[in-house]
This record gives sequence, C-alpha cells and structure tokens, in this order.
Amino acid sequence: MVVPLAAEKYSNRVALPIFAENNIQPTTIWTCILNRHYVKPELKESLFRIGKDFEKKYLNSKVSYLDANFPFSLAINNKGFPLLPHLSHNDGKKIDLSFFYLDKETQEPTNEKPSFSGYGIYEEPKKGEFNQPEACLKQSWYYEIGKYAKAYSNEEDYSFDKKRTNYLMILIIKEQSIRSFF
Repeated sequence: MVVPLAAEKYSNRVALPIFAENNIQPTTIWTCILNRHYVKPELKESLFRIGKDFEKKYLNSKVSYLDANFPFSLAINNKGFPLLPHLSHNDGKKIDLSFFYLDKETQEPTNEKPSFSGYGIYEEPKKGEFNQPEACLKQSWYYEIGKYAKAYSNEEDYSFDKKRTNYLMILIIKEQSIRSFF
C-alpha cells in the first residue's frame, strides 16, 4: 500500500491495474509482484483510452501489458534506473504490450499468450521489414534473456492474430499523447 502512494508523490508514477480494468491487464501477475507496472499518469490515461476503444470493436479482448517501469526514478548518471533488459524503460513513459493470438486449433481469438511471461516468443519480421530484434541484440546481450522463457511456453497452441494486433497499432498511432512506438 505504501509503494503506490510514494511512487505517485515522489516519482509521478502510477501503478497500472493488476486485474482487468478499462480493458487493460498484465500479461502475468509477476509484472506487478516485481513492481514493473508503473507509468506516468498520462501514459496510464492513454492506455485506458486505447483499451476502451479496443473493446468497442473486439468485445472480451483485453489489451495486455508486459514491462513498464519501476515505481521510483533512481538516477544513475542522470539517466534514471533502467528496467533490465529494457535500457530505455527509465522514465515512466515506456511500456511493452503483448501481441494478440488465436487458438491454433479453433482459430478463435483468445486473451491467452503462448508464453507464461509474455516474452521469448517472437514474430519474425517479414521480408523487407526492419529487423527490430536484430537491432536490439546489437545494442546489448540483455535482449536475449527472453529466449530462456521460451522453454516454458506453449507456442504450438497459438497463431498470431494479425487483425487484433493491427487494430491495436492503429489505436496507438491515433493516440495523440504517444509520440513513438516500435
């Protein structure tokens, strides 16, 4: 109870919902237990707007977040404390969102993810697309940590849901308070 109050007062960071609220939920409860679910209030409001708009088109589909930021901004070299392996997650303005998937057998939309942590499963870039995973690996070996989570996945039970994931990206682009995403 103390951490959320102190985070808001001293770091201007607020906790994202632990349970589905405004159509936003963590991919795993561990994100919240490890206090990796804090953002600036403006980002939280943007996510709530995106979640509500998403639900209007896709009932019962929840926008799932992964890592955001720690509750407190601890300055290291005046750059903030990074949320490993995310070197850019240091200012309360960054968050990872999950892709959407279909049940491979029924091809029905699901809120389930192929990895218990949300990490370790990657959608390969199409021919001609920028290879973001490769670019991240060139920056730091930390980005390879996610592959170890793959051992605890059930990737074979899911297929990528292009429609819902694409719609989520459209909503993010339309959100005026969000300046960039990749």
